[in-house]
This record gives sequence, C-alpha cells and structure tokens, in this order.
Amino acid sequence: MKKNGNLKRGFGLIELLIGLTIISMVIGASFAISNRSLQIRALSTQSVQASLLLTEGAEALRLIRDSGWATTSALTLGTSYKLAWNGVMWATSTANTLIDGTFDRRFTLSAIRRDATTHKIVSTGGVIDTDGKLVTLSVSWKPYYGATTTRSTAFYLLNLFN
Repeated sequence: MKKNGNLKRGFGLIELLIGLTIISMVIGASFAISNRSLQIRALSTQSVQASLLLTEGAEALRLIRDSGWATTSALTLGTSYKLAWNGVMWATSTANTLIDGTFDRRFTLSAIRRDATTHKIVSTGGVIDTDGKLVTLSVSWKPYYGATTTRSTAFYLLNLFN
C-alpha cells in the first residue's frame, strides 16, 4: 500500500510540472502577441503620419506655386529640397532636418517635355515646358525595428496663373 501512495505523489508532481509548463507557455505566447501587436500599431501609426506628411507636402508646394511661379521656377531641377514652415509661410531648404525627429520629407523637380505639335507630355524629345514641373515627393522614416521605409508620390505642378 505504501508503494501505491508514493506512486500517486510522484504522478502529482509530474502533473504539477506539466501544468506549470503549459501555463508558462500560454503567458509567454500572450506577451509575444502583445509585443507584436504594439509593433504593428506603431508601424501603422507611422504609416498614416507619412501619408499625411505627403499630402501636406503636396499642398505646401501648391501654396508656394500660388504665391508666384517665379519662386517655383527658380528652384534647381534635380536638387533635393525640404519644406519648412517658418511661422508665416512655407519655404524650401536644403538643410538636413527631420520632422518630429523621425520623418525625412524631400522633393525634387524635373522638367516636363511636350510634343511640339500635340502639346502632350512625352518622356523623350519634345520641347521643355517652362510653365510646368514634375514633382517627386517622398517621406522616409526608420521604424522602431527594421529597415528604412519610404512613401512617395509624383505629380505635375503647373503655372495656372500665367
């Protein structure tokens, strides 16, 4: 009879160890899932911020254009510029600054070429349109983990008020 009692106590200890192992695995998995969901949330938030910064940048460039085409056409083609709000109006700069210490917003201007006969935009040949620029705007950031992420857009900026 004694052997049977010792055997039962041994099985009780094994059951306890198995139960603790299962509970530890469940708690560990919960922490891993929680951590991953926080990472995804942060990445999603940064992605939305980048999209809003792209929209803001496009609107800022339209405001600069609206203040006078001479300001826009004076910018050097192919140069990487940044946008800065000086408290009164938008300005362009080549200074290396980050937005909120995270986001790098840049834009470059390229010439638009048009067919001399049809005036349609062409990729090669044609005549340079002095009343239009192709804007390539991008926002880059380094998430809390992983490689640098970039969002970009391209659009035409035309001299509407000439």
